[in-house]
Amino acid sequence: MTARRVLFIDLAPAAGGSVVSLYHLASHLDTAQYEPAIVLSRQNPFDRFATAGIPSVRVQTPQWQQQQPGAVSTMRAGRLGEAMRRGRLAGPWHFAGDLRRYRNDVLPLVGPIAAAIERFRPAIVHLNDNVSLSRPGVRAAWRTGRPAICHCRSFDPPVTLDRWLLAPRLAGLIFISQAVAQQQTAALRTHIDSRVIANAVDLAEFDVPSDASALRAELGVPLDAPLIGSLGRITAWKGQHIFIDALARVSQQHPGVHGVVVGAPDQSDGTAYAESLRRQAQKNGLAERLHFTGPRRDVPQILASLDILVHSAVRPEPFGR
Repeated sequence: MTARRVLFIDLAPAAGGSVVSLYHLASHLDTAQYEPAIVLSRQNPFDRFATAGIPSVRVQTPQWQQQQPGAVSTMRAGRLGEAMRRGRLAGPWHFAGDLRRYRNDVLPLVGPIAAAIERFRPAIVHLNDNVSLSRPGVRAAWRTGRPAICHCRSFDPPVTLDRWLLAPRLAGLIFISQAVAQQQTAALRTHIDSRVIANAVDLAEFDVPSDASALRAELGVPLDAPLIGSLGRITAWKGQHIFIDALARVSQQHPGVHGVVVGAPDQSDGTAYAESLRRQAQKNGLAERLHFTGPRRDVPQILASLDILVHSAVRPEPFGR
């Protein structure tokens, strides 16, 4: 029996939960039945697909490039933009923004992704997030005549163009939870064959001896000091600023407490939010007891080192991982 080719596409700029979950999915396929390949953003440093022997193609994703804000972006961030978003012209304003993003962020990617599809000739194109985050891939699959599915891992809602132009082109949807399924199904307003499939967890990664003192020694945290941690991409909606506020309040009663923030700044935010967290720590007297590690691969060992793990997201958490 010939293995069926599956082309996975994830255009995220960083190694977040969706990419890690995709890695576990693709690397555990039965290679006698499936032959996987990956399309990733060139900005994404995630390299474990190559280690697993899965061929990959990198494409430039213009929406994640750091650019100076133009006149339109400046206007959108100002008072006029705020008034337009909330006033009677909110509908046309948002629709115009969707058209602009489609032109600037989607269309430049369709050609390179279509070329990868033609080269690999998959039986199916697997787009690793919601319709709203998979627009170039949906369009490219449609252009090449290949069936495509979206693996919905977040609550990002589809916009009007998604419902009109993209959703009808999909062969199916996968949702990572009932919550995501309910939200996305209601927002899409159309029937598409779908399934709820929970994310897989590789228990072998956690079934290893862990030295709870290793991280403490690395960071200079005493063995008897309480250690509280926050793990995840550093981005405002993940709420690391809430974590720091809480840690500052706890330290008033427990002055020996230490905190650790594990993760890399989300490229869509740049470095501004991460830098604001360091200033916040300094202002609250935590500069010597709040540790920023950057991205780490030894998450099981880090978890074993913590006394408390904090999740402080300020928006509903879809648990993409």
